[in-house]
Amino acid sequence: MQDKIFIGLVGEAGSGKDTVAKRLKKKHQAKILTSSYLLKKALKVFLEEIGRGDYIWFVKALTKKYGEDIISRAMLKSMHEYQGKIIVFNGVRLPSDYKYLRREHSYLIYITAGAKIRWERTSKRGEKCDDAASFEEFMAMHQEKTEVNVPEIGKKADYFIKNNGTLEDLWEKTDKIMAKIIKDHSGGN
Repeated sequence: MQDKIFIGLVGEAGSGKDTVAKRLKKKHQAKILTSSYLLKKALKVFLEEIGRGDYIWFVKALTKKYGEDIISRAMLKSMHEYQGKIIVFNGVRLPSDYKYLRREHSYLIYITAGAKIRWERTSKRGEKCDDAASFEEFMAMHQEKTEVNVPEIGKKADYFIKNNGTLEDLWEKTDKIMAKIIKDHSGGN
């Protein structure tokens, strides 16, 4: 059995993926990878402020030139290069992300929440310059190519977290899932 545990996190913007990733990093010393990190690193060369629309445009340009799976291939390569027992791909969004993640013995966790709750969370966090978008603009962004597959991929997840509650509820659900994953990965012992 392989030594590394590969975990994919899928979910809509504001669902709690980053919070789950931070929990896994803190409690399990997981190494966290995001496709947005790779994209942000490149976009920072050209832009002072990066919005969700900039990421979407960049992904479209890359995939048009290098193929639909260019980001997924880069993520899989990065996952294998990371040192550590638990490697988390935070932000499974495309069918190719799912396909490449499933080439490994991996686990997929779908984190979701109601649309209004997700919008309120993104509005408050201010990570991207367009996080202050209206609810209608927020919902329109979820019709973009990088977002429309999330619910469908989520249906294929091994584990599901409905994150409409408190932070403590989310941590409890995450910890229970991790206990199952670690047990499964060690052969049930």
